[in-house]
Amino acid sequence: MFSKGPLGPVTNIDYAVDALLAERLLTARPDYGWLSEETPDDLDRRVGKARTFMLDPIDGTAALVGKTPQWTISIGIVEGQRAFVGVVYNPMTDELFAGAVGEGATLNGRPMRASLAGKLEGARVIGQRSRFTERRWSSRGRSST
Repeated sequence: MFSKGPLGPVTNIDYAVDALLAERLLTARPDYGWLSEETPDDLDRRVGKARTFMLDPIDGTAALVGKTPQWTISIGIVEGQRAFVGVVYNPMTDELFAGAVGEGATLNGRPMRASLAGKLEGARVIGQRSRFTERRWSSRGRSST
């Protein structure tokens, strides 16, 4: 495992998944641009392209290394300046979240929707307990459960 400084850890797995996705996605859509967290930004690969893949090949590298099932492969497509489709896949839980502008969102092919709540009061956030002990969270945002 290596460090990207304040950007967090990175592993050979991140780079391997990045290379695999670049090969597969750009072979299928050679006219698309490419912007990945693990690849240096190459303006020639994306500027002037109508659509661009934007991705994090392993989102949650620390969870991957720790064998915690809270890491994903995250891919979106941007058209011009607007994101219009995205998928997030968790291989550990076999959950595939997908959404597209005007098409709604699904979890493993089943429709899902955002909460209708209009304020943060009473909202819940799910995640590793250790993440909520960090100083950036106020005591109001922490739960004892």
